[in-house]
Amino acid sequence: MSGPDFRALFETAPGLYLVLTPDLTIVAVSDAYLRATMTRRDEILGRGLFEVFPDNPDDPSVPVVDAAGDLVYIIHRVEDVAEFVRLKERGSAQEKVTEALRTRAEKMEVEVYLRAQELAAHNERLRQLAAELQAANAALEDAQETLVRKERLAILGQLAGGVAHELRNPLGVIKNSVYYLRMVLPADEKVARHLGILEREVATSNRIVTGLLDFARVNPPDRSPTDLGAVAADVLERMPLPDAIAVVFKRADESPTVEVDPEQLALVLTNLITNAAQAMPDGGTLTIESSVADGRASIAVSDTGVGIPPAHREKVLQPLFTTKAKGIGLGLAVAKSLTEANRGTLTLDSQPGHGTRFVVSFPR
Repeated sequence: MSGPDFRALFETAPGLYLVLTPDLTIVAVSDAYLRATMTRRDEILGRGLFEVFPDNPDDPSVPVVDAAGDLVYIIHRVEDVAEFVRLKERGSAQEKVTEALRTRAEKMEVEVYLRAQELAAHNERLRQLAAELQAANAALEDAQETLVRKERLAILGQLAGGVAHELRNPLGVIKNSVYYLRMVLPADEKVARHLGILEREVATSNRIVTGLLDFARVNPPDRSPTDLGAVAADVLERMPLPDAIAVVFKRADESPTVEVDPEQLALVLTNLITNAAQAMPDGGTLTIESSVADGRASIAVSDTGVGIPPAHREKVLQPLFTTKAKGIGLGLAVAKSLTEANRGTLTLDSQPGHGTRFVVSFPR
């Protein structure tokens, strides 16, 4: 028959006992102690007495010695565990508070994240509304500008014909007077310079008057088979250009003949060539090129002048838009109107500092 299980007997003893090594390390504990302190055996075994039970070290202890009288174990009876339990309960309460705070912090973190998402969505919506408002304002400004331009054009159309006729007569008188003065006045450099200024200003005024008349009296085209290259050659022959402008004329091998009004086409090319010459105040190259492709006949007018800024490209073909010191911005608008009246298109391509190319194209 085997001997009694002293560990089991010890652990089931009714008292609150601990078994310690000489260095006060806990190596055994009674079940009653575990129940009283609400601890588990694995939580305290191997730990020091003062670490587990710091406030009650004077409880009675019984030494256990071996046959040689050396201390082997100490049986320690705990009489007051109230402070230990209180500390443990405080620790448990603190853990609960800590856990509650942790849970609350997590909830707050989630709440902050959700609010941040909502704020980001609201900000995005505000950005969209700002963009829509900006687009609406731009459209309103464009509509207002168009309305103002139409009103100005309506007034201009009513006055242009009469005013132009009234101005043309006195301009003719001034031109004839300058011619007469050149004939009768003695040769004087200063007089000649001022007479030249008069002639140039009269020519400028005549161009403005002509533009007004052309704008006011756009008649239905009288179409007939017309050679684009021949009309361009005739316009170039009749137009005086500065000596500093070199003219390059490239005619297509196939005669580009289309059904257009030749007089209106001549006016279109005159206005385009005039615009090209004005874009090259210091000289350059004017290129006229006719071509046939894809069932259309075209004639292009190119210059090597200052070019048109991107912000102005959609406006240069509108009536009354000009960046020049002289002129009222009708030449290109008349060219576009007459081209479209003859079922054609007028397009442009420009590079600031490198020049501009206008292309007049008609179906064959």
